[in-house]
Parts: sequence; structure tokens; C-alpha cells
Amino acid sequence: MYKISKYNYTIEYNSKILLFNGLSGYGFCMSEKEWEQLSSFFKNLNSFITQYPDDFKRIKDMGFIIEDDFDEVAYIKYKVHPLNG
Repeated sequence: MYKISKYNYTIEYNSKILLFNGLSGYGFCMSEKEWEQLSSFFKNLNSFITQYPDDFKRIKDMGFIIEDDFDEVAYIKYKVHPLNG
């Protein structure tokens, strides 16, 4: 199963929404209407997978949706540890 990344951020500017993931570094702009639709799918990921599998995969590949058992905090701790280069 999947969950939404806790490092997703939205910024509103000039009637556009920027969705940015602080962990992956990916971001993209969309209209407010597109954001409403995407955020509703974020609340029901099973529906998103079923109705729009290609879009789901694209959003997942950018890090906005992650595997349910992925621990983002542990990943960050490991990634920035001085011994890990």
C-alpha cells in the first residue's frame, strides 16, 4: 500500500499551485482546479491507482506518494549522516 509523503508542500501564486516534495526535490505547477482533483485523489489513493494508473505512477516516481512502510525520517537521518558520505 501507499501513503502521501510528509514532505509535500504547496505554494499558491497567481492562481497556480506549486506542489513540491522536499525529499525528492521534484515540483510542478498546476491550476487550482487540478490541485483540487489531485488533493482529492491524495485522500483516496486506491481510487487514484484504479482510475489513473499512469498518473499515479508518475506522481509516485516523483516522491509525492511513497510505499506505506517507507520511513522518510530514517531515510533522511541515514542520508545526512557524516559516515555515509
